[in-house]
Amino acid sequence: MLKTLREAQTWIIKAVLWVVVLAFIGTIFLVWGMGGRTGQNTIATVRGTVISLGEFQTAYQNLLDTYQRIYKDRFTPELAQTLNLKQQALENLIQRHLLLQEAEKEGFVVTNAELVEQIQSYPAFQVGGRFNKERYRRILQLNRLTPADFEQQQRRDLLIQKLEKLIKDGVHISEQELREAYAKQHGKIKLQFLTLLPSLFEEEIGKTLTEEEIQKYYEENKELFRHPEQVRVRYLVLDSKPIEEKVVIDDEAVARYYEEHKENYKQEERVRARHILIKVAPDAKPEEEEKAKARAEAALKRVKSGEDFATVAKEVSEGPSASRGGDLGYFGRGAMVKPFEEVAFSLKPGEISDLVRTDFGYHIIKVEDKKEAGYRPLEEVKKLIANVLKREEVDKQLREKAEALREKIVDQGGNLEAVAAQEGIALHTSPFFAQNASKIEGIPYARPFATTAFSLKEDEVSEPLKVGRDYYLLQVMERKASYIPDFAEAKAEVRTKLLESKARKAAEEKAQAMAEELKKGSPIEKVAASMQLKVQKTDFLTRRDRLPDIGYNFTLLDTLFQLEPGETRVETVGGKYYVLQVVEKQLFDEEDFAKKRKELAEQLQRTKESLVFQAWLEALQKQADIRINEDLLALL
Repeated sequence: MLKTLREAQTWIIKAVLWVVVLAFIGTIFLVWGMGGRTGQNTIATVRGTVISLGEFQTAYQNLLDTYQRIYKDRFTPELAQTLNLKQQALENLIQRHLLLQEAEKEGFVVTNAELVEQIQSYPAFQVGGRFNKERYRRILQLNRLTPADFEQQQRRDLLIQKLEKLIKDGVHISEQELREAYAKQHGKIKLQFLTLLPSLFEEEIGKTLTEEEIQKYYEENKELFRHPEQVRVRYLVLDSKPIEEKVVIDDEAVARYYEEHKENYKQEERVRARHILIKVAPDAKPEEEEKAKARAEAALKRVKSGEDFATVAKEVSEGPSASRGGDLGYFGRGAMVKPFEEVAFSLKPGEISDLVRTDFGYHIIKVEDKKEAGYRPLEEVKKLIANVLKREEVDKQLREKAEALREKIVDQGGNLEAVAAQEGIALHTSPFFAQNASKIEGIPYARPFATTAFSLKEDEVSEPLKVGRDYYLLQVMERKASYIPDFAEAKAEVRTKLLESKARKAAEEKAQAMAEELKKGSPIEKVAASMQLKVQKTDFLTRRDRLPDIGYNFTLLDTLFQLEPGETRVETVGGKYYVLQVVEKQLFDEEDFAKKRKELAEQLQRTKESLVFQAWLEALQKQADIRINEDLLALL
């Protein structure tokens, strides 16, 4: 499991790696061995091995804690549900049991030497880059682990690693796969295209529309013109501002909150650096690469000889930070590409690197400052905490006031108007709106307001509804049932929809006709002139580039890469019709392929290994006798 976590590619896992690792390890051995229990305490069985309720609950809580640390105040029960954490926790446990069973079937064993090497490799147990036994024991103790339990768990992790290695060792990349991957990543096409808007055809079509056509369209498409159910409500707003002006948070409360939520203010190691970037295009020729390197070396010579780094960066750097003297501010691990990160974190404040080559080009890095991992000081976060506590207190008082007000309204027979007058609160009335309304006059956030309104019965007063920082109490005044208007009422809308439909059809037909002309060899300028359209031409594009006027559309680019030069395609994007023609295509550059071959092969090997292992695990899981106690799971 620890290997899997170390190799995880998501920022979420990376951000809380050691928290998760130690918490999960705690989970495993706290509940390991409870598998013999069955019945009401069994959440699932994997080939007869029990996953107990306790094991599941602890694993789920661990996962929940992880996401709470990540999202902090933004974590909600709704988000937990969206992330499907219960299913994630159960899936993780099922797969772990399966992998251990398979590892044991294969006869894998873990030697003491392998175990020692594994444990000593973890940075968390090291001081100055070397394993420290006292630190090891202290970290385990802080996480309520004993060395025996932790080491037993490590043996299991190593068993799974050996099984994973067995599967992955059988994966190989063929020459054809390598060449296809290169072509897909580095292939380029040039395009030319025309854009047709349906609105170009509306004026002429509008002149020919008849009353009979419009009425026929109405009769054939009545549901298109249905008006949804609508409601109109009266409502009270309890403003948060008067309470905000009175609430004061003292320093003692801030300090207490800081101590209770200290993990929220934990910071990883960070570095502040400047850099000078001399760009090198991904498809740069050798002579272009040499020119860029020479310019970078000249800049390096200047800053190494004592010239002000920021001044040189402003003068020669081609990165977006050039105007700031190359200042990148503070950043942690994972924020920069790997070669840049490794050098930046290896330098001391004031030191300047040699040239660093990345996919962007040549960098020269100067470290200005370093901050070790630790906790942000109270003084630094004091204002932030005070704001959090103030918001919580204001919300608490305002909600209590809203609940008391609702109770008073209910006691007076639901008379919202009378209570509003008694309390001196303004009574508001909304216009009619539908349940899916995205805007309601006078309401800052329409969706929750509309959802609440449509959930109310006649004369019912809503529970306090939080909208922004204020609370609302709603009562439905009037309902309009859904209906289809008669032709006279709907005529203007019917005409508009019919016109739009005919214009879209005309635009598509014209686009197809233009594509046919291009296929026959007509110059695109001549084809464009018939509609006075602008011809757009691109430079070489890869599959991940932005299309002018269209934007990022990887699916469309993948489709266009299937075409040969001269071939055309008509596509509709965002209501516009595009006539696209491939002008030139370069899928392979043998010289560039030779340069990138090793890195690409390693990348492709890792990807294929992961896919094969995942497919194997999914097949294993599908074939295994796994029984889940759905009734118990639903209750949790």
